[in-house]
Amino acid sequence: TDSAGRRLRVEHDTRSGRILEICGPHPEDPEKEITLASYEYDADGNMTLQRNAAGDVMTYEYAGRLIVKETWRNGLAWYFEYDGTGVGSRCVHTWGDGGIYDHRLTFREGVTEVLDSHGELTVYHHRGGLVWKKVDANGGEHLWRYDDSRRLLAQTDPLGNSTLYRYDRWGNCTDSSDPCGGSVSAVYPAKGNLRNRPVSVTTPDGGTWEFGYDRSGNLVSRTNPEGAVTRMTYRNGAVASVKDPYGVVTRLAYDRFHNLTEASDSRGNTSLYGYDLLGRCVSVTNPKGAVQKREYDPVGRVVRVLDFDGNDIRLSYDGIDNLTEYRDNVQHVEYGYSGMWKLTRRRDHRGVVNFRYDREERLRRVTNERLQSYEFTLDAVGNVTAEKGFDGAVRRYLRDRGGRVVRETLPSGTEREYGYDACSRVTRVSY
Repeated sequence: TDSAGRRLRVEHDTRSGRILEICGPHPEDPEKEITLASYEYDADGNMTLQRNAAGDVMTYEYAGRLIVKETWRNGLAWYFEYDGTGVGSRCVHTWGDGGIYDHRLTFREGVTEVLDSHGELTVYHHRGGLVWKKVDANGGEHLWRYDDSRRLLAQTDPLGNSTLYRYDRWGNCTDSSDPCGGSVSAVYPAKGNLRNRPVSVTTPDGGTWEFGYDRSGNLVSRTNPEGAVTRMTYRNGAVASVKDPYGVVTRLAYDRFHNLTEASDSRGNTSLYGYDLLGRCVSVTNPKGAVQKREYDPVGRVVRVLDFDGNDIRLSYDGIDNLTEYRDNVQHVEYGYSGMWKLTRRRDHRGVVNFRYDREERLRRVTNERLQSYEFTLDAVGNVTAEKGFDGAVRRYLRDRGGRVVRETLPSGTEREYGYDACSRVTRVSY
């Protein structure tokens, strides 16, 4: 039973105890149920397939107990090789279809080396499972320092600029200081059950925010640095009203499943909300009485919106939730993807825009509707070192070890140099 009182039925294999199916309430008919997820296994007990409520599947292949192939719901497959054959073997090579993220890993005591799909090396130094130094493919050293409780104390960039952190005895971060000396500090109660809730926060500009709580830990007041106060009241753990600094009171009402059903303010504005049996918002009525209707697919993605103005919006998705088609009363747009959610194509009535990526899925080229290209040249860590515009003009960038642009060469040959403070904010531009 979930927090809203909905019952989920779990079907098990009676011999192994493995979950075979999870069922939940039908979104519209309280007498019916739907399958939210189902699972299949091989003879060794390895999960080989997982199917979601829409019927999209993820599949898994094994060598013994080691997963060697994983295929996502959009058909993208990932492959894995190991340094052994038994449980506890480490993955030393992994890649995706088309050679994306083709990474080779080498493990030594306290050091892990990762060679990426372009042959660039990143080295991680670790102690007790925590990375304390990373040497990137440009040779830049990134450092992290921790206390005995494994809390981050300092983070240092390749230029030696550090961000520092302090904590109280309960592990609350009481101060974070940037390399320029600016800090965000927080004060927490020294005792009681609210010691993890800040009572004041001071920002780098010196402004202080103050917070008040009730005995249950609910936020009941918030005072900004100018002294303006926002107040909240609660009923059964949910916000019942909010009074803003101008005195406007908004009152909130909920259904028995704890969904917000009404928001009314003291100026006479009321918004209403309706839900299906899975708690998905299916209707919104705004203060002017206009209604928006929403429809969902079995996994909860919005597939249709009848908007306040009468616009009929229809949406389609692929197996990993990328929007593949948008259609309304006036336009129709199609989208294509590859790899890990990377947009490769956008088509509408004006034509097609294409996007091309390298094997690390970093954007390298955009081709517009007129077949003109905008291209990017990258360094070993993915920073842009040159860009060629749709008009063929080229800009070049020289960067420091921190990745900041220190010199820009314009298409005309003119050079601009940039200076920075320790927080990487531009402080000087020279021509």
